[in-house]
Amino acid sequence: MDRRESTKQRILNCAVDLFAEKGYTETSVRDITAVVGINPSSIYNHFSSKEDILLYMLSEFTIIAGVLFDNSTNWQDLDAGVTADGILSVITRNLSFLENEYNFKIMKVLMQEQYRNIIIRNFILQLLAGVEHSVANLRAELKRRGIISGDTGSVYWQKYASSVLYAYINRMMLGIGHDSAGYSGMDLKSMFHFSIKLALGEKTVE
Repeated sequence: MDRRESTKQRILNCAVDLFAEKGYTETSVRDITAVVGINPSSIYNHFSSKEDILLYMLSEFTIIAGVLFDNSTNWQDLDAGVTADGILSVITRNLSFLENEYNFKIMKVLMQEQYRNIIIRNFILQLLAGVEHSVANLRAELKRRGIISGDTGSVYWQKYASSVLYAYINRMMLGIGHDSAGYSGMDLKSMFHFSIKLALGEKTVE
């Protein structure tokens, strides 16, 4: 990696740290350059603005989070038989990318700024739309295999699944355990199971 790329990555890393700690709105370009240890004008050799840093961060995160929507990889382990536990294990495995500190900080920025920044809000909506699309593809595959029949509740299940995923990530950001019951009185695993059972119906294995 050359010096230019190294500086660009340092800027990005420091920006993510500051966005997560202080908030995107409250962080200035001067704050970032002070931590990186470069002249404020030098940042423009790598990014055109603070918003450009944010957009670059989101583009990277899109690639990292892409595994959530890759059905060809996600569901190949379920060929032996689809169960609620099996699908839940795939979801849990995919969300393990948030165990990486850098990825976790980016998600923290998204959760903190979603109601204050239209770029971030639209990005989250795109992520949720991706989840719903992935769920729709999974349902179509399960229907093709004869595991489920009909389309009753299909749209509802897609929306419910993305809502539960959103709640799951929010609880992770707050440090709330998977077994902690929310306002619904259900822990996260139970919520996931319920949404999955809406799709699998009577053939779902407890």
